[in-house]
Amino acid sequence: MELFHAFLYVNGGDFLDEDLNVTFNSPQGVEALELMIGMLNDGSALLIDGYENEAFGDNMIAMYIGSSAGMPHVENSVGDKFH
Repeated sequence: MELFHAFLYVNGGDFLDEDLNVTFNSPQGVEALELMIGMLNDGSALLIDGYENEAFGDNMIAMYIGSSAGMPHVENSVGDKFH
């Protein structure tokens, strides 16, 4: 899942330390990954084939994290469902 970095940072971890040593396998990184795996296993998170805007437009998911660059795609997928 592309949001591992967000889970890692929120949990107090980082990819590298100040000496550029790899640290994402720290206890904070392992805990973040275990949280993500748990969410997949209990169904509170979902892996989507393709882009999330399509699943959002098809009412498969209620929300997802994206950027403003994806808004035209979201609008195309959603159409007038919210008007």
